[in-house]
Amino acid sequence: MPQITEVIIPFEKDTEKTVLKVLQHKRVRQNNQDILLFLVRYKNLGADHDEWLPAEKIPNKDKVLRQYRMDKKRSQD
Repeated sequence: MPQITEVIIPFEKDTEKTVLKVLQHKRVRQNNQDILLFLVRYKNLGADHDEWLPAEKIPNKDKVLRQYRMDKKRSQD
């Protein structure tokens, strides 16, 4: 009987991930400071790769956060 070998291809952490969109935000308390975190979805990656990031860690944050605020405002109207 042939032996089956499992091959695991690791996700390269050094590659630049492109933010597709911001899904939501939350405020958390760390070291007696309120921190605003954003749940981001990356281009070409599934929901299992979504992660919470502070604004300063989001690549191209001005454009991405502007789009998030516009989408959020549009959905409330």
